Amino acid sequence: MCVFGVTNPTLADLTPKNSLEYVLANDFKADTEGRIGRVEFTTPGREHPRREVILLQTEPFQVVRSFSILDNFDKISGSNRKISVQFMVCAETSGTGMPTWINPHGREIVPLDTIRPITLSYAMVERGNSWIVIDPPSPMISRDSLISYFSTELNGLSDGLLLEKLRESGGHALENNTIIRNWLERQISILRSLDC
Repeated sequence: MCVFGVTNPTLADLTPKNSLEYVLANDFKADTEGRIGRVEFTTPGREHPRREVILLQTEPFQVVRSFSILDNFDKISGSNRKISVQFMVCAETSGTGMPTWINPHGREIVPLDTIRPITLSYAMVERGNSWIVIDPPSPMISRDSLISYFSTELNGLSDGLLLEKLRESGGHALENNTIIRNWLERQISILRSLDC
């Protein structure tokens, strides 16, 4: 299991493990801005626009029960590290780009038949006196955090906040709250059904 020992440190206060734990903890709790200043993308992503701010309606992610930072810290060179993390995954997103209310082949949460462990390797680099995660994989987010996030978005439909956010992020001018509401309710229902 993970331990969230670092609450809001400055970058200079962090070891490679603490820096990675901070990013993972923010992803786990669906903090869409928790990567700002703590990750760096060196190559453009094929499936999603490699950026620090996470757009959960449009970008791939996996739903996880827990994560554990493994004790193997591979030193690649003086200022580079690779750290392995094991996740217990119970669902993932399927489809591409915008959600299905815009694109019939858009993002949807798809439960897995069984919870499965996966191990991912995270590259870390020292920049000055701080550690940055390089080209992190898609976010790994807890079920309860996603339910809370999508419920907040659903509640925001009444005053148009979600529509405004989608327009600002390059989404189409969406006027039909019913379609969006149905998509959000479906995602929440899928998440609630997970044994995760």
